[in-house]
Amino acid sequence: VFYNAVDTYLVYLLNKKINTMQTFLMLANVTRVEAQKAFSPIWMTECIMIREFFKDKKIVAEVKKGNKDSTFEGAYVKDPIKGLHQYLATFDFASLYPSTMRQWNISPETFIGKNIDIPEGKQWITTASGAVFDNTKDSVIRTILTDYYSRRKEAKSISVAIDKEIDFL
Repeated sequence: VFYNAVDTYLVYLLNKKINTMQTFLMLANVTRVEAQKAFSPIWMTECIMIREFFKDKKIVAEVKKGNKDSTFEGAYVKDPIKGLHQYLATFDFASLYPSTMRQWNISPETFIGKNIDIPEGKQWITTASGAVFDNTKDSVIRTILTDYYSRRKEAKSISVAIDKEIDFL
């Protein structure tokens, strides 16, 4: 019981220090979803995309394929090797995916096919994997990511200005 009491208090102190709940409330506000749903990045992403599709007068239909236990290939994650190691390096490629999606206009509604010949005069993009995307109009994902990227840049510049003012004071 004492261990649980100490553990609970430590969680309380962590939450007080890093404002976990405040982060999720802010995410809910920015993405305009219910506060409880902000704990799911998938839910927030789908809501943002559906709103953008709706602005473009497109409807998202749910198509269920396969069973509940079916799997699909995702990103590669190397299993960690336990122990204490020297000379470690960490590479954060998180921003690589949004940048790639913006660059290649990757979105469900712009996908043409895979490993197909591009007809003369078409503004299509072929990725290294052979996926072909239409580039005649900005996709929903490109629009969303560009909007959030510009918001992030704006917030960062405000933060830098505040830090400079604090240092001056």
